[in-house]
Amino acid sequence: MASLDETFYIRSIAQYLWPNKPLSTCLDLCAKCGDSFQFDLQELKYEETIRRVRSGYSPDGSERAVYSKQLDDAQRDMDRCQSELHRLQSLSRELVAQQDLLRVYMAGIRSIISPIHKLPLELLGEIFEYICCGDIGINCIISKAEKRLPTLAVSGVCVRWYNVVTSMPMLWSSFGSKAMDNPSTPSLFKVFLERSRLHPIDFKIDVYDCESPDDDCFSSLIAIVIENSHRWRHVEIAAQEVYMVEYALEPLINVKQHLPALVSLNLRSEFDDTLSSFPIDCPVLQSLTLDGVPLDLKYPRPKVTYLNLRNLYPDEISRVILHCPNVHVLELEPASLERWVEGVPTAPNINCNALEFKMDYGRVDHHNGTPCFFDCMTFPELSHLVLSDPGSEGEVFHTASLCSMLERGSSRLTHLSIHFIPLTSIELHRLFLCVPLVTTLEVEEPPKPHTSRPDVSMVLKSLVAPSSSDDEGVHGGEAEVGVDKDEEARCLLPRLEDLRLVTQSCTMMLLELVRSRWRPSLLTADNSSGLEDTMANDACVCLQKISIRCLGEDEEERLEVLQERLKEFKEEGLSVEVLS
Repeated sequence: MASLDETFYIRSIAQYLWPNKPLSTCLDLCAKCGDSFQFDLQELKYEETIRRVRSGYSPDGSERAVYSKQLDDAQRDMDRCQSELHRLQSLSRELVAQQDLLRVYMAGIRSIISPIHKLPLELLGEIFEYICCGDIGINCIISKAEKRLPTLAVSGVCVRWYNVVTSMPMLWSSFGSKAMDNPSTPSLFKVFLERSRLHPIDFKIDVYDCESPDDDCFSSLIAIVIENSHRWRHVEIAAQEVYMVEYALEPLINVKQHLPALVSLNLRSEFDDTLSSFPIDCPVLQSLTLDGVPLDLKYPRPKVTYLNLRNLYPDEISRVILHCPNVHVLELEPASLERWVEGVPTAPNINCNALEFKMDYGRVDHHNGTPCFFDCMTFPELSHLVLSDPGSEGEVFHTASLCSMLERGSSRLTHLSIHFIPLTSIELHRLFLCVPLVTTLEVEEPPKPHTSRPDVSMVLKSLVAPSSSDDEGVHGGEAEVGVDKDEEARCLLPRLEDLRLVTQSCTMMLLELVRSRWRPSLLTADNSSGLEDTMANDACVCLQKISIRCLGEDEEERLEVLQERLKEFKEEGLSVEVLS
């Protein structure tokens, strides 16, 4: 039965776009047999119909019979249209189905003649390893309805690939789950553990974002992987409740189990100030990430070279660092001190031999007068410092404490990165004075302009080298620089050779900086003794490389102008990279 919309025209006929002249319809449906569909619309009186509708005209008995016949004739044509339309739609669906069949058939032919089938098994295995072992828990159940299982997908392509995949235990060694409500998760873990055989395993159990994780499912997963703890290599466990993370470690602690193959451990939970004991022997542990999980490592871990400590208090951070004496890379994001209700925790003064230190200000208490973590740290071997505040919400970055820390370590810093931190000119000046040996500087501007802080132009302005009679050359130009008049003649970061900028808007201050620091004679001359004299006088060396990436919109024209003006320096040997 036709629907109401098909039987009656439910919109206003006055708004319909009537044709300017009567139409005659004839459609050729088949070019071979000449089958056609036609009906004559010449007899339809459009203007008279719409005029009488608008006037409210009501026909008498004889006229009503005429209109009834016209309605019957039009309905007959309507039925013919509908019948033909259904036939054509049915034909169209059949053609689409045949087209899909041909498409699948062609894909099969292409697969048969694909060059990938000629690859030797060794090379094919390397490709599969790249796909199936690229990250921890790459084979993952994301939700009850979503799965990402490249190993199973690759093994299902053909018998040859299946045989290759099942013969390589490493392809089954990386698995995980973010869903505790998927009934197939435990069986998936068992399949991967069985087919990975004796190969070290990398697994991830991440229920941090689950609103109500199933404790039974979580317990069953932990029990499954605990049975293979001797094969743990890279492990990530995340849950909002810290007891769930502790539950994963308790069986190992209770039986004094050791983890002979564990290389990296990543534990994450909501902040908890209860110290968790971790007396587990991990002889090859190299990377440790703790987010809201304070661990007491009990004894030194000399193999650990990477530490990432987040949402912990200073005393907890210090305790972990003291047990990892050979750290090369240290990343910190201390817990906000506002969450400490019994007073500010104190930390012992410690030396850390890290070569790279990254400080994330995301949770740092920015209030003046609050004890800062920098006050208890010394880095005698530090060569790369990264300061980051992705939220760009801070007002106080403890620059004085940071400079004191660098001075205590007799700073050997050669690489300085400042990401999303809008320091004032005074703060920049003080920081740069503490790190005179820096050769590489990275500055990334906050994505949104800070209401009370300068942009990257302030950094460039502070680095413009003071002009002197010896420095003035073909490019000329004097630079206004300095926060204090007594420091006007001093060059900040005198050994700077590589400058990398990420900014929201293109600034011509970069051109002024390049002019002041471009001294090609220092590149070509024998600088073995001359460079020492230059350093003794705090004079600038020659800038050798600049890179600027502009993220702002509608900056193409300014970038083109800047690139054109830097062309002369590029021709003389300066490495220039301008990106948008």
